Amino acid sequence: MRMRTVAGLVIVLTSLVWQPAAGAEAPPLILSNLSTTENVEEQLYIWGVEQTPLVYSAAFDPLGTGTFARPDLMEIWLDNHLEDSFDGFLVLDWEDGVMAHLMAGPSDAEFTRVVSEMVKLLEFVRERRPGAKIGYYRMPWSEYQSQNDVWRAAIAAASPVFDASDAFFPSVYDRSGDSPDRDSERLGMLIHLALEVAGERPVILYTMHRYHSGNETWGSRLIDADEYIKHISHLMQVEYEGRRPAGVVVWAEEPYWYQASNSKKRSGGYVRTDPMWVRWRDTFASEMAPGEGLDEYLNRLHPWILCLLNEAVRGEPCDMKKP
Repeated sequence: MRMRTVAGLVIVLTSLVWQPAAGAEAPPLILSNLSTTENVEEQLYIWGVEQTPLVYSAAFDPLGTGTFARPDLMEIWLDNHLEDSFDGFLVLDWEDGVMAHLMAGPSDAEFTRVVSEMVKLLEFVRERRPGAKIGYYRMPWSEYQSQNDVWRAAIAAASPVFDASDAFFPSVYDRSGDSPDRDSERLGMLIHLALEVAGERPVILYTMHRYHSGNETWGSRLIDADEYIKHISHLMQVEYEGRRPAGVVVWAEEPYWYQASNSKKRSGGYVRTDPMWVRWRDTFASEMAPGEGLDEYLNRLHPWILCLLNEAVRGEPCDMKKP
């Protein structure tokens, strides 16, 4: 994930929660991080969507040291973004300085310290927003290539973080266009473990409508609609002792990806020239119509993504054509 800042303050990217109609049976919870324009906001209103926040580590560990170093910044963030009575989901995204140590397991010299710092942050936020349902993005974390006893032992050793969390937000991004069954198998194992760790607390899946950027062949491309629906609907059916995921997040940060990949130097050359960002530039060039602005593009793309998501989670057929 990425963050955007203005005058040193984080602009929080929001999540979206489905609300059931009065008297209707509650549908599965849907969360989505969409960069919305006015037309998309209108569609979200029609579908009964409500926003809830996500916090980046710049608001509590701006140097990426894996230390809850700036409670003053976190206090400011809470005061600026959440009422004291806030009782929705609050996702903390702490990756730099933390995730590498967690994935290394308890033999890592920093593992215990990092776990302690993560608990401190949870307790700090809960004290100030006691009604919020707080959890970490990418927790529990995935070991896509090696889901073994070492991975499970590391998850177990991080239990203080899980014990202090109100909700869980594992990342289940689609990694490959040529082996979707392997994605479903590997990510299904992660969700099963998340449900086991969570108990009665909600597990909400972070997904994306594009292939994982780490894939050198498929990264950044839109996932085929049928595969996208199949991927999410399959993962939503993963079960542990009768419990299933409570919902999904669709990560859709096209404005950041577009601006970062197309940013130029004064000399006219691109700022980012590594293969990943070249792929992003090529992706946007192929998807956007000649002369089309970013807002126009999002107005075409994001309602379609939400429509597919609605079909995947609720089973309501999407009648929108690919833009």
